[in-house]
Amino acid sequence: MQDIWNSICLTVNSYSDCYYNLLLDEWRHMTPMKYLAILLTIGVVGYLSMKNGLKRI
Repeated sequence: MQDIWNSICLTVNSYSDCYYNLLLDEWRHMTPMKYLAILLTIGVVGYLSMKNGLKRI
């Protein structure tokens, strides 16, 4: 049972490291248009959430 648990932990850790590095690489090489798209998305989602009365996350 311990071997299965270690295997699951190793798999989850490997996937999380892979996606973390992928996102960090995207963040480091972000163009101004990608940054603007992220800011606009956050702004629109925040506005719609506040408009619909979802005041807490």
